[in-house]
Amino acid sequence: QDPKAVGAQLVGGSSFKEGRVNVWNGTTWGSVCDDHFDNKDATVLCRQLGLPSTTVWVWAYAHYGQGLSMQTHMDEVNCTGSEQALSQCAFSRISDCSHSEDVGVTCGGPPFAVRLAGGSSPQEGRVEVRVAGDWGTVCDRHWDDEDASVVCRSLGYDTTQAKAYTDGHFGAGQGPMFLNDMRCLGTESSLLDCRTGDYNDPLFGNYTACGHQNDAGVSCG
Repeated sequence: QDPKAVGAQLVGGSSFKEGRVNVWNGTTWGSVCDDHFDNKDATVLCRQLGLPSTTVWVWAYAHYGQGLSMQTHMDEVNCTGSEQALSQCAFSRISDCSHSEDVGVTCGGPPFAVRLAGGSSPQEGRVEVRVAGDWGTVCDRHWDDEDASVVCRSLGYDTTQAKAYTDGHFGAGQGPMFLNDMRCLGTESSLLDCRTGDYNDPLFGNYTACGHQNDAGVSCG
C-alpha cells in the first residue's frame, strides 16, 4: 500500500514493523517528536499501518536515526488509543523539538519481561528487561527502593525488604541500556506502569551515556 495513502511509515528499522515514525501531511514527509508519545499513540500508529498493535514499543531520542532532511510535523501527540490514524489524535503542528527527539515505534514482538542476573540467589541481581525480543539493562539514574519494589512485585517476590543497588553492584550486563531515569511510586505492578523522567510512560532507548558500570540491581529479601 502507498505510504502516502496510509499517511505514515516506519523507516530505519531492521524490518517493516519498526522504525522512525514519519507522517505525510499531504505535501511532505515529516517526523514526530517523542515528547509525551506513549503506548496509546503507538497503538494507533500500528493500527494505521495495519501492523500488530497488541504489543507496542515506543523508542525515544532518535533510536532509529534522525530525519534531518525533513521538518517535525507532529508534537505533543495525545491519542485516546481508539483512533484509526495519528491525524485523528490531538497534537500540535508547532514543535520546539530537534531531530534528536524523533520518536520510533516497534509494532508487535514478545511481551515485556524482567529477570534478575548475577546475584547469589534468585531474589537478587542485576535488573534485565526484554524489549521487543532483546534483553538489556536499566540505568541506575534515580534508581531507588521504590523502583526495586516494583521489580520485586512483578517477579512475585515480597516487597517489604526491596532494596535498590547502583553502580553495577551485581556486575556489568550486556546489550542495550533500555530504561533510564525511572520514577516509580513503588505501588505499580510493572516497570511499564512507572514514569520515566517527566513522561507518563517508559521511553525505551539505547542510553549510551549510561554505561554498564551503572547497571541497576535489586534485592527482594
